[in-house]
Amino acid sequence: MATATKEDYREEDDHRGSSIRRCDQDQEDKETKEKIIDIDDEEDEPRAGRRSNGSRRLRNQRPLGSYTDEGLGDEKMTKKEKRTFMVSLMCHQCQRNDKGRVVSCSKCKRKRFCIPCITRWYPQLSEAEIAIKCPVCRNYCNCKRCLRIPGIFKYEEKTISEREKFKHYCYILEKLLPWLKDFHEDQMAEKDLEAKIQGIDPTKLVVKKAQCGLDERAYCDNCRTSIVDFHRSCPCCSYDLCLYCCRQVRQGVVPGGYGKPLPQFIFRGTKYFHGGPPQISSPIKPDEPEAPHEATREWKADSDGSIHCPTGGCGSATLELRCMFEDGQIYKLLKTTSAIVGSHDFAKPPDASSSCSCFSLPPHVDSGSSMLRKAAHRVHSDDNYLYCPIARDVKQGELQHFQEHWTKGEPVIVRNVLEFTTGLSWEPMVMWRALREKKTRAQVENFDVNAVNCLHWCEVEINIHQFFTRYAEGSPGDEWPVMLKLKDWPSSTNFEERLARHGAEFNAALPFKEYTDPRSGILNLAVKLPKRVIKPDLGPKSYIAYGFSEELGRGDSVTKLHCDMADAVQEAF
Repeated sequence: MATATKEDYREEDDHRGSSIRRCDQDQEDKETKEKIIDIDDEEDEPRAGRRSNGSRRLRNQRPLGSYTDEGLGDEKMTKKEKRTFMVSLMCHQCQRNDKGRVVSCSKCKRKRFCIPCITRWYPQLSEAEIAIKCPVCRNYCNCKRCLRIPGIFKYEEKTISEREKFKHYCYILEKLLPWLKDFHEDQMAEKDLEAKIQGIDPTKLVVKKAQCGLDERAYCDNCRTSIVDFHRSCPCCSYDLCLYCCRQVRQGVVPGGYGKPLPQFIFRGTKYFHGGPPQISSPIKPDEPEAPHEATREWKADSDGSIHCPTGGCGSATLELRCMFEDGQIYKLLKTTSAIVGSHDFAKPPDASSSCSCFSLPPHVDSGSSMLRKAAHRVHSDDNYLYCPIARDVKQGELQHFQEHWTKGEPVIVRNVLEFTTGLSWEPMVMWRALREKKTRAQVENFDVNAVNCLHWCEVEINIHQFFTRYAEGSPGDEWPVMLKLKDWPSSTNFEERLARHGAEFNAALPFKEYTDPRSGILNLAVKLPKRVIKPDLGPKSYIAYGFSEELGRGDSVTKLHCDMADAVQEAF
């Protein structure tokens, strides 16, 4: 019978231990082959209804090459080196890994996009172009996360030399001096009238300052125009009236535009909305213009020029003269401006009556010019064309040429402004995804907004999610075609806050930034206002509409070029 020594038992234990260690190593190698580390773990967001531990994601990842037992057993291979052999199927756009083949970016070597997302969200890019440079590297990725990253793209502000700044400031003073003179004369005339009403010498009249804080905006309660300095106010109800409306009341004109005929909607039958002829049984008399209130119609000034508060206010007290600035401040400003303009040899600003270089020999127009676009067909007229430059030419220096047309009050059309943007999509679904908060999706989808029905010319209430869905899919087959327009949505106060990327894209496309830049435009007067005062609403505003260009021959939903209360820039995407 064989006997075993202590050495034999020790050798057997060593052999058994080595076998156990080898089995443990094989098991560890097997587990390493099955589990792949996600190199974008810190970037991908967990989706609702899916496990956040990454187990499902790990099983769907594939290795670029196979590991050998020797390589896996070699402890010199670090974790980072092992990760270079792995590739993930996680799409950066939709954050899913079950949509099949993905295209990886060779530039950043980190982002991937699945074929369905490329087809839907980036139809302008081919797979080869994305493989060379993905949308993230191109700075116009429209996934939810990238759309909400503030400051990812900042437009380049135009640098202006000190000499150019001085030239622009001189241009502003030269243009504003005539207006400032008229403004001061109107105020002095109102002050003389107030002194006559009170029966005192105009030099002894002290105009009381209005109680208006820096965070308040004073405006006329009749015409809604902003009040700069002198105005009349009711001491009882604080009803404010600007000097222009005061002059209308004294002239016997009903202020506010009452008495003018207003266009009224005429119902022409149901068939008319489907392209048929109008059904009018008898001539329709135009509606009577909207009549003002009886007290407003009889709103007249007294023989001495004093004005009583209308029914819109208290209807009893007399309006008193008030001012926004200190006494004599406008006169000091006028005196200083006149001295500066008189002491410098300013370049003569463009004359509104002079012909532009676009016109070769007035009234004959160079119709072959690439900077002109025909806008009218008036006979024997030289203003049938609009100045229509290309954005590339504008950037190289066309400001003086632009001022020649702007002085005449002509609209200007600039083409190809999107050449200087990153190419971020302005599709409404992309904008809606940027606006939608992840935690309040249900609340946003149930949110109703007011839209303009351009077929019936009325306002309708529609679900915001339904509006954007119909934009992409059209109206259901059992419903009438619709032409809806969302006006000023989201509001300008929330546009750049909630659509930071689109706001930067909009500013990058602005032509003639000396005028249009809302932050640093050197010729933009709103930028010159003190920081402590409320500035006017500079936008941007969005107009989102859908429908045919001329649906049923009854109009369209396209926003036309129009005159606003202030100069405006409209970009068409």
